[in-house]
Amino acid sequence: MPLLSAANLSAGKFPTGLLLIAFCARWCGVCREFRILLEKLADEKTQFHFAWIDIEDDIDEIAEIDTLDFENFPVIGIFRGENPLYFGASAPGESIILRLLDSTAGTTGPLCEIPEEIRNFARRIQHASTKAA
Repeated sequence: MPLLSAANLSAGKFPTGLLLIAFCARWCGVCREFRILLEKLADEKTQFHFAWIDIEDDIDEIAEIDTLDFENFPVIGIFRGENPLYFGASAPGESIILRLLDSTAGTTGPLCEIPEEIRNFARRIQHASTKAA
């Protein structure tokens, strides 16, 4: 399954189930390598959904989070519908990402404090998905 893009999400292609979004930058070498891992996981772990958002190139699609200061990459967001469950910088290792997904799969509430900008972003793209249906 291909990675979803910021344009996909804004157009209402917000999947049901758990969605992991990598907030990265194309110029970042770690992020480019991480994208390859996410593409692999998207093919292998079809019970989850994966998206890639470039925080600079996709800025028009992610206006709500423009005020966040991304100091480290990659930054991971995990969502179930309009509910953000995790948001933070993460090491780009497969075992770490799978543990995060497993941890969020069994919870209904956030595993950490979620910035309001991320909550607003999740509500908007979930609303776009509802309108598109």
